[in-house]
Amino acid sequence: MGDIIYSVYGETRHVPYYHCASNFSPDQSHHLVLLHGARFTKEDWKSSGIFETLCSNPHVSVSAMDLSIEAGHRDIAGMLSAMKEEAQINLPVTLITPSASGMGIVDWMSNGRLPDLPKYVQKWIPVACFAVSAATEDQLARLSRLEHFDVLAIFGSKDRGGRDISTRLEDYVGARSLELDGGHACYLDSPHEFSSAVLKFLG
Repeated sequence: MGDIIYSVYGETRHVPYYHCASNFSPDQSHHLVLLHGARFTKEDWKSSGIFETLCSNPHVSVSAMDLSIEAGHRDIAGMLSAMKEEAQINLPVTLITPSASGMGIVDWMSNGRLPDLPKYVQKWIPVACFAVSAATEDQLARLSRLEHFDVLAIFGSKDRGGRDISTRLEDYVGARSLELDGGHACYLDSPHEFSSAVLKFLG
């Protein structure tokens, strides 16, 4: 456990996190970065067993972050760059954004330089990410045209809104979608199935 420190608009920000390294060098590893929704923290990745399960794969490094759900694309870029400088990860990463934490990627679509996104994130796993509803069809279409960028949209069987968001990502971004048993926080309701799906998506 530690803090990642980075600056945005001249303001220094601290993000507490948990990290486990892979058994291989950074250029031979998959790097997973886990954010969290509004009602949760990095602790939920540990208490659910998901962090431990993902860390048990020797080819994967995992970082569970307490990044604010209000963080924009500059925060994500700054945080990931700082993690790379500390040799915790290699870029690009796979980013998991449950619920409100997906706002950072949506902000990248609307306010950032979208062609830069794959330099930081090569695979995106939004889980019932309602922020996607704020993106225009044109923004989603531009996301779909990025090279070396894949999306797996996950939703719970009891979460109609999450299903609608996943369908939108399928239609406009070409995302793969996956239904898990559970509600809005389906990754916590079905942690084993979620972990298996993430590792399969990594390839």
